[in-house]
Amino acid sequence: MGKYLDEAFERLAVTIDSKQSDLEIKARFATAAITLNKYRQELGIEPSERLENERDKCAALIRYIRNAFAHDVSEPVWDIRNPVWQVVYDFDDFVVSLVDKHDLPFTFEHIGGSETLFALKERLETCA
Repeated sequence: MGKYLDEAFERLAVTIDSKQSDLEIKARFATAAITLNKYRQELGIEPSERLENERDKCAALIRYIRNAFAHDVSEPVWDIRNPVWQVVYDFDDFVVSLVDKHDLPFTFEHIGGSETLFALKERLETCA
C-alpha cells in the first residue's frame, strides 16, 4: 500500500502545483484520501469515540474526509451522521472543525486547505 499511497500523494501535489481544473484536483484529492484511509485500515488504526489522542483524531478525520468523496468525487458531501464525530479536531499546527458539516458540500476551506491531507498522511505514518 505504501507505494500506492506515495504515488497518490505525488500525483495530487503535481496536480495542485500545475493549477489543474477544480475537478481534476478533486479527483486526485479523492484518490489520495481514499488511499490514505485504506492504509489506515490496513494498519489497524480505528478512531476511538473518546478522541483522546492525536492518533484517534487523525484516524477519524481521515475517515470522514474519505467519506465525503465516497459517493461523488465531483461534488463531495460531508457524511458525518454521528454527532460524536462532529467536533473540532485540534492538532499542534492546524485545526479542523467538523461541527455542523453533515450534509454540507465539502470544500477545501473546511479542512484548512488541501495541505491538511498531507499533514494527516505524515501523522499517520508516524503512528504506524
